Amino acid sequence: MKIESIYSHHLTQALHLQFAGEAKGLMEKFDPKTLKIVPQYEVFRASVEKEDLCYKIIRKSDLSEAKEDADQARDVVFTGISEGVRTALRHFDTTVSEAAKRLKIVLDAYNTPKSLTRLPLDAETVAIANLLQEFEGKYGADVQVAGLATWVAELHKRNDAFDRLTKAYNEQQAAKPPFRFKDVRRETDEAYKKIVLVINALIVMEGETAYAPFVTELNGLIKHYNDLYAQHLGRIRAKKQNEETLESGNGSESKSEN
Repeated sequence: MKIESIYSHHLTQALHLQFAGEAKGLMEKFDPKTLKIVPQYEVFRASVEKEDLCYKIIRKSDLSEAKEDADQARDVVFTGISEGVRTALRHFDTTVSEAAKRLKIVLDAYNTPKSLTRLPLDAETVAIANLLQEFEGKYGADVQVAGLATWVAELHKRNDAFDRLTKAYNEQQAAKPPFRFKDVRRETDEAYKKIVLVINALIVMEGETAYAPFVTELNGLIKHYNDLYAQHLGRIRAKKQNEETLESGNGSESKSEN
């Protein structure tokens, strides 16, 4: 009797953690002291806990994509305001065109030396906030005359939304553990291998009687996860064969048409 091999490096992050957690549970069920693996178990337990922490952080919503979307959303409105000012410059009503001229001076200042929308994201947030202070304060009347009040209000709303996402993203980054998932996963595998090595050696030296119940359950667990991996491989192969069959069939049809 011996502990069988597990294809742990082929398992997904979720399955790898799940297997490690169930294996740890079995060790606790049969008592690390009784199994004579206390030092090895403690290392394994610590690794599994670190892996669980990494996985929980990864499972939380990633705000990077949301930040990108929010930035594009505010850029669209800022561009709309800029175009609105250019249109108002050509207005037949001089009151409107004069208001647009004053707004353009402000926009030009914020778009120098390069477009506001090309600034680093945090700098853009600050720049838009400062621009809004002017458009909602000193130049508020000009914004109204140029017909851009709703646009400015929307830019304010979208800039605030981006700022909230940035703060949430920074909090998320700060919560990340000081270790990488792949490194912790490797630690878990190494700790598990040492436990397997010790127990297999003890079976050789002391006989299998004391270890048989644990090994039997662990091997059952290993078989389950190895079967999951085999099924996954089977689905991939079947999909590939189907694609090759379809491609082959399409090639035959093309030849027959010619």
